[in-house]
Amino acid sequence: GERGVADVGVTAWAAGEARVLVTGASLTSPREAPVPALAAGETTQVVMSLNALHEGRAELVASVGLVGDESPENDRDTLRVRVGAGPLELTEVQFHPLASEGEWVEVRNRSGAPLALESFRMGDRAGAGGRIADGPPLAADSLAVLAQDPVALLMAFPSLASARVRRVTPWAALNNTDDASGVADQVVLADLDGVPVERVSYSGAGIAAGVTLERDGESWRPSANAGGTPLSPPREPEAVPGGFRADPRRLASGHDVVHFAWELPWSESHVTLELYDLDGRRTRRLAGPLLSGLHGERPIALEVSEPGLYLAVLRAESAAGSLTRVAALRVDGPQP
Repeated sequence: GERGVADVGVTAWAAGEARVLVTGASLTSPREAPVPALAAGETTQVVMSLNALHEGRAELVASVGLVGDESPENDRDTLRVRVGAGPLELTEVQFHPLASEGEWVEVRNRSGAPLALESFRMGDRAGAGGRIADGPPLAADSLAVLAQDPVALLMAFPSLASARVRRVTPWAALNNTDDASGVADQVVLADLDGVPVERVSYSGAGIAAGVTLERDGESWRPSANAGGTPLSPPREPEAVPGGFRADPRRLASGHDVVHFAWELPWSESHVTLELYDLDGRRTRRLAGPLLSGLHGERPIALEVSEPGLYLAVLRAESAAGSLTRVAALRVDGPQP
């Protein structure tokens, strides 16, 4: 870790004349490091290894020791941190709902004991400023939904257990569009005093409105269910005969969201989805390049203005080779 040290006196310090001592219950033993040479009025940093910390919340106290220090009362600083995984895990993010159910995120209690959700805050990349409404404790290994509008969400999903759907106030609106770094936003969970619990960055590229992102082990993927799976585990990918499927393959005008699914022979590849008309002209790139495993799924809005026949083309590139798959689609014109 790094902490700043300032010489606010009128004389310089020689290298090693001052030392930083870090103590705390989470440390197996105190840590100490020398301070570099420092002129009067200047600031430096001290870097030391804090390995073998005990997991959980920790309070570390850093103090500077200097022989002849005339103001020892300003030589201490306290830092609250978390070591290891937090008690809540983010499992699903709805950042651009298609209907009026509002944004929401799903969390899992991984602490092994009941948790009071109101003892946490939620927010976006600007910080966790939203308070979670009071309610019964969340049982160990159970799911809960933190919602912008619980009433609207329960109307959209009436079978949800209302006690596990909590309002967050104020709600930090989650961005849909990626910035220059390829990140749309972050979902942040923290204790009431700001100690981090969980932080997940996500990309909105190629994600159709209404599609959620679900945790899949250590990675995230678009949900295979329209509207997501609040308070339920994600659906496992189904087998894809022929390696590439588009559903539906015939669309009415104005209803152009197609669920694409694929199976590949490689554990890692980059996939691109494109749409062509029957003259061989590419009308648009639907998605990609996307990093894919053996299975992949993605609902995508075609945004086709002209009725007719189209070809959805999947191209996959890996270190071991490449392949192309094609699915024919028909877009009907408006009904008279």
